[in-house]
Amino acid sequence: MSVSLKTEPLFADTLKGRLDYSLTKDDFIECCLENTKLLHQETNDSSQLLFYAMLILGKHTKGSNAVQQFTRLFKEMGNVECADIVHNGAYRSKDLEFYWSTSRDLSHLFTPSSEKPINTYSSSEADRDLDKPLMSDVWTDYAFYEVDKIPNHKKPRNWHLYKVKNATLAYDTAEFVVLDSIGNPVIDLCSAKYQHVYFTDMFRDYYLNNGAPEDDKHHASKLNDALMIQDLIRKPNFCHWLLDQLPRLRQLEDSQSIIMYTMAPFMKNMIESMNIDSNRVHELGERAVVDIDSLTIESSMAKHFYHPCQDVCLDLIDYIEGSLSTDVVDPKPKDKKLNVYLSRNKYDGRRISNEDDLLKILEKYGFHTVYPEELSMAEQISLFRNAEVIVSPHGASLANTIFCKNVTLIEIFNQNYGTPTFYIIAKLLGFQYQHILGTNPLLPDDEKQRIGLHNLQYEDMEVDIAKLEECLSTVFPNFRKTRGSWLSAFARMAQRLVKKST
Repeated sequence: MSVSLKTEPLFADTLKGRLDYSLTKDDFIECCLENTKLLHQETNDSSQLLFYAMLILGKHTKGSNAVQQFTRLFKEMGNVECADIVHNGAYRSKDLEFYWSTSRDLSHLFTPSSEKPINTYSSSEADRDLDKPLMSDVWTDYAFYEVDKIPNHKKPRNWHLYKVKNATLAYDTAEFVVLDSIGNPVIDLCSAKYQHVYFTDMFRDYYLNNGAPEDDKHHASKLNDALMIQDLIRKPNFCHWLLDQLPRLRQLEDSQSIIMYTMAPFMKNMIESMNIDSNRVHELGERAVVDIDSLTIESSMAKHFYHPCQDVCLDLIDYIEGSLSTDVVDPKPKDKKLNVYLSRNKYDGRRISNEDDLLKILEKYGFHTVYPEELSMAEQISLFRNAEVIVSPHGASLANTIFCKNVTLIEIFNQNYGTPTFYIIAKLLGFQYQHILGTNPLLPDDEKQRIGLHNLQYEDMEVDIAKLEECLSTVFPNFRKTRGSWLSAFARMAQRLVKKST
């Protein structure tokens, strides 16, 4: 199998053909430098020059003699962009940093596959307007990333199902390439930054070095028939598992393997509760090359961070609920509804720093404090089915709102990170929704970039108690009146008892 590259008409061979691995190390670099000069004479496309350099330098440490030679050559040829990228990139320590040192899109170098989908799905048939939150429509746009702004309406999202024969999957730390039988990428099935996978030792050793890797660790695995459900979410996460990955199992056929990055215990338990043997799961690990006779795969995992289920595709929600509902779960909602507070204070991040003050308020309204991680899946389903009001910091357990029948959700965020996922689910399912921002300082954009998204999203938060009480008084408009009436009745009864005793 070979990697197919687009080339200008002047090319006598592919870029791969310009790599002579039979040469010794120094001679190989000298030969590639000469080929780069020839390539520069044939084309003005810096992407091709850069791609060729990346193939050569992937195994060389930053600042090595080879890197310096290529930097000088690009400067001599007047290509400052390539010189800077080669000079500033990191290589052996982290393969990917070489690619990430440039924002240049190299995908046009690859001949796309002609594979076509066998089916198309849609999250809905038409645009859907979203009702405003319960109290107000205020959402601090500047506090969140562009993709995380709260929307006023949702457009339908389409995604496709493919069956690719004699496919190859190259997977590296969440990014992946799906190649057809002749080595062309199926663009609809490749992650947004898939092209960097071509520059890793794993891929280059197996495919560009004439299929002869330097050691056994990069040999491709072989599967006969498989369904891939893994997407860009590499670390096991309950929300993304429940809403993104698990629904893809509806495509699973009896004889197929299941391709995932790794299988956490909660995933294994849920798969087995669906009467699927967990031994059918093929775990990719950090990086892998897999040859597959027949690969079934949905395009939703490659091009969209959010699976259509998070836009509320009711068919997918029905599949999830039907697959996970067991005899342990009472299918009928209980007569008495629950007010539930989902605590994260047993986690390491995104906790409520003044939770004691928050609990004092919630106890007045009859809230029960729950730690979702201590509940089985059946218990979580039952809890959410029977919840009337849920208060919770933003977290994965809120994915269970798809099991709610009618609920009011009050979601708490810190000032510097948020996502409208559960707002969208709540509004499209017809639930009441409100969000409250914590009182932690709002950071400027440059400070957010310095700290990084991973740290920001797990920042603890202090709840504005006055704002919470205002929200609760809206959710429970008769609470104060009822409470006052009860106190008056209690006072009258006490007075009667005192008179009787005297």
